[in-house]
Amino acid sequence: MACVYIPVQNSSEEVRVDLDELPRDAADILDILKAEQAPLNLWLVFAREYFKQGKIKEFLQILEEGSSPEIDEYYSDVKYDRIAILNALGAYYSNLGKVETKQRERDEYFIRATHYYNKASRIDQDEPTTFVGKGQLLLAKGELDQSSEVFKIVIDGRPDNVPALLGQGMC
Repeated sequence: MACVYIPVQNSSEEVRVDLDELPRDAADILDILKAEQAPLNLWLVFAREYFKQGKIKEFLQILEEGSSPEIDEYYSDVKYDRIAILNALGAYYSNLGKVETKQRERDEYFIRATHYYNKASRIDQDEPTTFVGKGQLLLAKGELDQSSEVFKIVIDGRPDNVPALLGQGMC
């Protein structure tokens, strides 16, 4: 049984959470994460686990809270994890848009994905994972030339970036 340990603030103790027995209400986990000022990478661990268990509402609840202005301000020096949360939201909405058949809903999902990728870019405009996400979004929208250009930016900086190489190959 996999567990995650949340460090208790100003203590050597930890709160143990069994990933197979996550609370039904993600607010319970969020309360602990906020109270203990837990590292943002733990927020991602819990969100990912809820997603793997098919609990999409809880997945989104954790990521939305993790990308809130209050969290951005408190964790302002933790760029990579803040970007990872935003990119996870961008990827989620990109995928929804890709599979949606109704044009209006599809456009809404793509607008949301764009919002999260743009927010991530404002934190670090050179982060390759954000460029890869934007490239995948453009690919999902069928904008192959633009997608190819975005993947090329990543490859020019990091020729061994596998997600960018795969994306480039799909264009």
